[in-house]
Amino acid sequence: MKLLWDFDGTMFDTYPTIVKSFKELLPDHGVSDEEVLKQMKISSEVAVRYFRIEKKLFDEKFHTLEKQLHPKDKPPFLI
Repeated sequence: MKLLWDFDGTMFDTYPTIVKSFKELLPDHGVSDEEVLKQMKISSEVAVRYFRIEKKLFDEKFHTLEKQLHPKDKPPFLI
């Protein structure tokens, strides 16, 4: 049996923490959460290119920043 498990943004609302972590990588923190989320929903690679972030910086820091946030900030979606 094969299962596909999609945690981020499907079962749990991780979007706020993803946006918060991504914005830490931006030199201009004046970018709106909505604009970051719009690009991140396409893909992280699209967002990295769109905001002109060095891929190496993203690879080294994004997941570290996101994992430092508390799990209570990633609540499940309620149906």
